[in-house]
Amino acid sequence: MCGISGFFSLSSSFCPEKFSSANIVAKYRGPDDFGYVSFDPNMKATEHADEFLTDMEQPDNVIGAFGFRRLAIIDLTQAGHQPMPDADRRYWIVFNGEVYNYIEIRAELEKLGHRFRSSSDTEVVLTAYKQWGAKCQDRFNGMWAFSILDTVKRELFCSRDRFGIKPFYYFQSDKAFLFASEIKQVLTMMDHAPDLNNDIIFDFLAYGNRAHSSNTFHESIVELRGGTHIVISTGQPGNGSLDLIVDDIDDTHKALIAAGAHPTEITRGSPHDSFLATGPEGNRLVIHSNHAMGPV
Repeated sequence: MCGISGFFSLSSSFCPEKFSSANIVAKYRGPDDFGYVSFDPNMKATEHADEFLTDMEQPDNVIGAFGFRRLAIIDLTQAGHQPMPDADRRYWIVFNGEVYNYIEIRAELEKLGHRFRSSSDTEVVLTAYKQWGAKCQDRFNGMWAFSILDTVKRELFCSRDRFGIKPFYYFQSDKAFLFASEIKQVLTMMDHAPDLNNDIIFDFLAYGNRAHSSNTFHESIVELRGGTHIVISTGQPGNGSLDLIVDDIDDTHKALIAAGAHPTEITRGSPHDSFLATGPEGNRLVIHSNHAMGPV
């Protein structure tokens, strides 16, 4: 479990205190590390090391930012630090989740000429997007919520796994786009608290319904549905509006994933144990894990 957050605005109304608070309020999602990167109107990236963003010299010149709280599972070194750029610093990613078949995808990308600086699945997701664009999602077997910024196209790509296991909430207006792992993070970034969505609250209290809509208890805060992605064109500050396009992920692999766990679902990179009832089935599972991943 990690925590992601992001802010993009055409009006340059960035508030370091609010954004850092939105990251800190989700600290329990990622106690191992944190990170920030901000973007100026020319999409030049600046990384920040202070948890409260007191090292941000010109907040009025910031039109976008990523924040991250890390729970280190794969690649426990600083090479897995986020927000993570590609080698050219054109693309930046914040990623929460795990892609179970990332080693296989990495091998495919290496055959295509890509080189990697870490052993994390985050870098594989970023590189897969560079290679295949939105089609990269069709290759992923796992659970995820991530956002990738293309600083050349000035385009933000956000995706959630097919079954909506990893959370992703966002707020959008003509001039701003905010997203995070939790609603309270989005609320922390907003200038004004939104009205309550009485229809959704009624559905929940009267019928126990919650997952039937992408709307939340708060007006204008939306849940990105499982199996969908959005593309936001950030445009130029002071001109136009933020354009948002919603689309579905190809569900070709849905039946395969639903049929059973992928063998690479056992986490690689962290020690693992088994907690099983007695019996031959449990013994076979441990033997299989030993062959696939090393001693359990």
